[in-house]
Amino acid sequence: MEYNPLVSVGILTYNSAKYIIDALESVKNQTYENIELIVSDDCSIDDTVEICRKWIEENKSRFVNATLLTVEKNTGISANGNRRLAACKGEWLKGLAGDDALFPDCIKSFIEFVQNEPEAKCVVGCVREYINTFEEKNVIKESHSMHFNNNDPVLQKSAKEEFQKLIYGNTFIPPAVFINVQVMRSLGGYDEKYGVLEDHPFYLKLLRAGYKIYGMNRDVVKYRSSDTNLWANAKYLFNFKHKQMDYYVKRDICFPYYKRIERVRCRLFYLKFYLMNKLGLRSKTRFNRAVEILFHFSIAIVTFDIKQIRSYFKSIIKH
Repeated sequence: MEYNPLVSVGILTYNSAKYIIDALESVKNQTYENIELIVSDDCSIDDTVEICRKWIEENKSRFVNATLLTVEKNTGISANGNRRLAACKGEWLKGLAGDDALFPDCIKSFIEFVQNEPEAKCVVGCVREYINTFEEKNVIKESHSMHFNNNDPVLQKSAKEEFQKLIYGNTFIPPAVFINVQVMRSLGGYDEKYGVLEDHPFYLKLLRAGYKIYGMNRDVVKYRSSDTNLWANAKYLFNFKHKQMDYYVKRDICFPYYKRIERVRCRLFYLKFYLMNKLGLRSKTRFNRAVEILFHFSIAIVTFDIKQIRSYFKSIIKH
């Protein structure tokens, strides 16, 4: 019997006017038919809402249901994601950012996977990363997915083993994740305490609840690195707000599982980001990168990390 569940594709937008049509068209062009579309906007101040409203009106017949959610005040990614979750009528949720896009067989591939793996409630695929536009000449990384790194795979035999890997950092890109709606609701959705960082604390909560994250080694999402992307901004070395929230997640959830030296290292790295941000050394310049390497070298010395000392010493000589 063919498995044909309703899939909710939920696009989170915030000032996404420049690229939102790419995202919407990629959902429309899915080879899988049984889809509802949810666009949840977090109080954009550009033309995102108007563009989405017009596009949905013209294309709503393609979907089982097409919904545009708006708010009067910006609330952050976690709260926006929870509004999307509350609106889902589907059995599965495929999330997407307003500046990314799905490969045509994305949803079909995930459905085939969960049909063959009935225990799977959360599946993560691979992304292909582009700079600015989705032209093949602009590909930065093909099949980019750290969790399929053969030398240090995150995806393990059990949820407990995966948790032990993920406490050291999130390696899953949210648009590549496919998750069961009821499981996500049963866990309370995203923790809004962490504002702009919705994914890492949720995956840790998922794993602690005993749900293993399965991996599908196939490109499912076109991931855009651009000046408008919140995390993959082509102009900056790092997003400080993201680094700050990442530190809070590690402090609140992961520190009990860390060795003392690991907690020290984590605090020092956060101090590095804090100081570089305060000093205005966040843009991608040769000088700022050199400063960052010197910070890393100092942290490696303080924490007696011989392997990293050697690595950063070589980088310092190179710069």
